[in-house]
Amino acid sequence: MAIILDVRILPHPEDVLINYIQNFPNIMLHTWYSMRRLMLGIGLALLVGGPIAVAIGYFPKFSDFVSPLVYVFAPIPKVAFLPLVMLFLGIGDSAHIFLIFFVMVFQIIITIRDAVNKIPHELYYPFFVAKCNIGFIIVHIVLPAILPGIFTSIRIGLAIGLSVLFIAETFGTTRGLGFFMFDSWGRLNYLNMYTGILAVGVTGFVLTYLVDLLHKYLCVWDSDKNR
Repeated sequence: MAIILDVRILPHPEDVLINYIQNFPNIMLHTWYSMRRLMLGIGLALLVGGPIAVAIGYFPKFSDFVSPLVYVFAPIPKVAFLPLVMLFLGIGDSAHIFLIFFVMVFQIIITIRDAVNKIPHELYYPFFVAKCNIGFIIVHIVLPAILPGIFTSIRIGLAIGLSVLFIAETFGTTRGLGFFMFDSWGRLNYLNMYTGILAVGVTGFVLTYLVDLLHKYLCVWDSDKNR
């Protein structure tokens, strides 16, 4: 398409690749800032949303109370809260990380809750008979059963988080792939803009591949992932 149209706003793919290689150190600097914000946001969402999801899936009464709140807040476009988040947290990394957390936590709660609900109740019976405490049951039954679901949440988080990060990094920062692309677009440097898009794709591929490797080696019982 770039060859056919031959316009400045659509550079040739080989030019984008060459520019990516030539500016690799600078691209890696922006990538590092974006990856740091992304992983901290997803990690915080797992830390907060994981226990809530397990409690919702395991305790029906707790689910009756919390699930309606999740269903209310989950569909709301979280990017709309960006001005409010920056008003309270400033324009630094905290606002970007919190926005990713806010976007991901409800998705993680729903995904992990569904994984808990899929655990056959028959698996609990021997532990009930043995009078095992709830902590032992969660560690030895619930966590191994939902670990594949956790990795699914992380994959979803990477895709959504990178999209949200592009919007978040256009405000209050001078580092990150989102800033790099938006700044390049503002300067009419379309070659750098497409290079930034390529960098986001490469970052997403690498992170997703690493998650797949962890899934494969930590969930050896998950036959679908280890065929």
